[in-house]
Amino acid sequence: MRCWGARCSCRCSPAGPWRGVLAGEFYPFTPEMRASQVFDSAMARITAVWAGYFFTRGLLRLIALLTLSTNRYVHVVALTDAPFLLALLGWSVYYTAAVFRRSDLWGPMILAAEAPAPGAGD
Repeated sequence: MRCWGARCSCRCSPAGPWRGVLAGEFYPFTPEMRASQVFDSAMARITAVWAGYFFTRGLLRLIALLTLSTNRYVHVVALTDAPFLLALLGWSVYYTAAVFRRSDLWGPMILAAEAPAPGAGD
């Protein structure tokens, strides 16, 4: 059994080696954005939530393995895997965007970048 929860929780430190590695897969963060306090705090929160999910999922699976039949264990694995992974992935993307939009530094820049160009849509 892999220890994903331990791996994620070890990476919650400010110098965590994997913090924000996958963030670039969803949005092209500039070096300035990656170096900002906003990015660090968002990635720390997301990493902590993922660690909590993996610890909880592992605990539920262990309890199911020790107390349920094989068929019921497979149901527990199916119910705690894809639905929660997809929901957590969606939340991670949403949360990162929301944190940057609310920041004093990046919020106005994002708002200006998303504003329609003058004369567009006429």
